[in-house]
Amino acid sequence: MRIYWPDVPVIPLLPIELNLYIYQFFKPWTIILKDYWVELTQGDHCIIKITSHAGMIACATISHNARYIATGSFDKTVHIWDVATKRQIVELQHDHAVLWLELNETGQVCVSATDHGHVYVHYGHDKYENHDKYENYNEHDNNHASPARTWRVEGLADISLSRTGSLCATAHRHDNTICLWSTDAGVCLHVFDWYQVNPSKVCISYDAQYLASGNNVGDVCVWNIASKQLLACVSTTYKHFLPNIAMGASTQICTLQFNEQNTRLLSGSLNGRGCIWDLDLNCVNELPNYGTVTAAAFSKDDALVSVGNTCGIFYTTFYTQKFR
Repeated sequence: MRIYWPDVPVIPLLPIELNLYIYQFFKPWTIILKDYWVELTQGDHCIIKITSHAGMIACATISHNARYIATGSFDKTVHIWDVATKRQIVELQHDHAVLWLELNETGQVCVSATDHGHVYVHYGHDKYENHDKYENYNEHDNNHASPARTWRVEGLADISLSRTGSLCATAHRHDNTICLWSTDAGVCLHVFDWYQVNPSKVCISYDAQYLASGNNVGDVCVWNIASKQLLACVSTTYKHFLPNIAMGASTQICTLQFNEQNTRLLSGSLNGRGCIWDLDLNCVNELPNYGTVTAAAFSKDDALVSVGNTCGIFYTTFYTQKFR
């Protein structure tokens, strides 16, 4: 599951209850994976349903401008669709199953990674929208879209792409490091040594100033990308979650998301704990525990937070509200 927020008209001077009433008419978009198909929905309305893959779908994402949606599959392909026309633009071939996938803000940079650790960078698939102008285009064999860059990493756990698409971060289990890459050059710019175990999630802030990562035991860390300095590190495991852990629930971080103002970080874990942190990793708010947090997103005006989990529960709240 992934969540995307369109513009929401939240009026600061109105009571929370009235704003929540207004919110119900501006529900966020949600990407839901259903094994062999993907649905992009808004509330109960299905915007687009993708059934073009021959194998199980492992990942999906949407561009920040909501123009494109991309899906990756065990059939070794990535399919990119135009949301407005509900038409597939291009199919991108890979050497193995595609498990990770990111689009930049405009959807013109696509970064994907396979279960064998191969990372691919594709540019400018928008030209295929006007394929009638390209005499070499064959709509029945459009796999000619070769990657601009490709490299291989060991023990890949997750990827994240900057808003402009110029930076890519990869998390590695084999040596517990986070690597920052230039997508233009395909070279590693810096290796962040974490000194913790098994990173599971990585996220680049919207302004590309900060890098956050979470691991399998519930630790979250934030770095300054320019200075390469570790700003803060915190464990998200708290005493009142020990019963969940005793029942077998993992503290693994499943989702990380910066707000657009780059002042807050939202984390969610398998044991159901969702927290909103400042960049010093002080807990600002704690979200209600409705089960494993698989997706979360701030609204663009930074007033609302939407959270989804594996139990099918999906809720939205004002993150400035004090939870009890």
